[in-house]
Amino acid sequence: MDSTQLWESITSIHEIHCDFCKNSDSEMCGDDFDACSAFYHKGWRARKKTYCPECAKKKLKKSD
Repeated sequence: MDSTQLWESITSIHEIHCDFCKNSDSEMCGDDFDACSAFYHKGWRARKKTYCPECAKKKLKKSD
């Protein structure tokens, strides 16, 4: 048995933080791409800073 047999059993927790209000959220996803998609669908946005869904509504123009 080697360590690669554990690969399918590992779950990664991805965390994101709002640069404006310091709110945070986390997702258990298989990889970074799945986490980005999950956060985006929840309303998280990023330009030069990262914004939670509430701050995104207040700070960013409707372009998404």
